[in-house]
Amino acid sequence: MPKIIVAVYDEAEHARQTAAGLGSCGLQTTDYALLTADGESDGTLIDGSASGGDLESALRGLGLPEDEAQLYSQGLDHGVSLVVVRAGETQAEAVAEALQRHPIVDIDALAEEWASEAEGGDEASDQKHESESGEQQTLQSVEERLHVGKRVTQAGQIRVHTRVEERPVEERVTLHEEEVHVERRPVDRKLSPEEAEGFLADRTVEVTATREQAVIAKEARVVEEVVIGKTGREREEVIKDTVRRTTLEVVDESKGRIDADYKKSA
Repeated sequence: MPKIIVAVYDEAEHARQTAAGLGSCGLQTTDYALLTADGESDGTLIDGSASGGDLESALRGLGLPEDEAQLYSQGLDHGVSLVVVRAGETQAEAVAEALQRHPIVDIDALAEEWASEAEGGDEASDQKHESESGEQQTLQSVEERLHVGKRVTQAGQIRVHTRVEERPVEERVTLHEEEVHVERRPVDRKLSPEEAEGFLADRTVEVTATREQAVIAKEARVVEEVVIGKTGREREEVIKDTVRRTTLEVVDESKGRIDADYKKSA
């Protein structure tokens, strides 16, 4: 069953390079689509001109839930680039590796930032209105916060195949066989009338020889077992990055310097 994979990139160039390399995974242009905020597109899985509601409908048509389709459509409006891939089960692993050759962003984390920015915009609008009516202005110190999420990726795989092999074997066995021998000897012995009567008649004497033949039988036995399993462990990793913030500095024009009482350092 085909799988739909969507990768989100901050840099449009990363998305372009990723889409250009999908052919090495055995994909055709009908199996993927590149969509950027500036309208650039590649592949025919989704119409390159689709945006907003049209893009949501196209993503839902591929089987994505409505909330995810809406989220990716919003992402395109906010300037990120999308690479949407339809891959078969045999291609999914190679496609996932190709999509991760460039940094992928977490769309859920971006959605939280967009929501925060929207709330901040509403507050700024209210404060501006207050400033115009009450001669007050408010500046805000904004800082970024680092959110570290987790996603599951394939770290390793073991396959054990069974196949039937034939090999020659031999067993040594002792067999018994008989042979019939006929021997003629000259004899000169007088018979009594009764004996002569018995011997002077037609008769047949049979001697049967036997031999043993090897009979082959096979028995299947378990001679080895391979037990496959997996264990989980926890590890701690330190994630390092940079965040930005704005610093508010109040300049007292009468003193010609920055008023330290109003300076807020990062």
